[in-house]
Amino acid sequence: MAAIYEATIQILLSQGLRRLTTTRVAERAGVSVGTLYQYFPNKHALLYSLLEHHLNDVAAKVESACRDCQGRNLSDVTASIVHAYMSAKTCNVEESQALYQVFAELNATELAGHAGNRINSAITGALASVRDAHFDDLPTAVFMLRGAMRGVTRSLFEHSVLLHRSGDILDEQATLLCMAYLRALADRAVSQP
Repeated sequence: MAAIYEATIQILLSQGLRRLTTTRVAERAGVSVGTLYQYFPNKHALLYSLLEHHLNDVAAKVESACRDCQGRNLSDVTASIVHAYMSAKTCNVEESQALYQVFAELNATELAGHAGNRINSAITGALASVRDAHFDDLPTAVFMLRGAMRGVTRSLFEHSVLLHRSGDILDEQATLLCMAYLRALADRAVSQP
């Protein structure tokens, strides 16, 4: 399966989504077309599975980071969440850009919703465990935090403006953005009667 996924990514990067065929993927992966069809009955199923694999990987990395930072302070938790999300999305920028195009082509909002629910749950647990902050409306805080992270990565993939910059700089800036929001929200909760 990994060889088929890798071959699909390679073709997406070298030839584009429109030229990707199951025959090309099978040839690149070194398997017969019949073998590929045992797993994926058509191009759509292959792309859907590849995207699902990617989204599950992103969700798993965020879940792991959230488990590891339970009970820490807000700045540590925020940095862990943002780093996990940003690194999962930007560890291979070209691949992520190709998958972003696949997402748009498939209109895979339901698929993204499943991974998003996992990420929301993990972030909710991590923020609820923060020892130096409290949020009156945790679901909204999680929604806004995820929106900020998605907005940053989406802008990167759509516009490629800062893709040449170091991942550490982007990670640092995204963390600063998210931390400012969460700290202001927590401070507001404390100051309200």
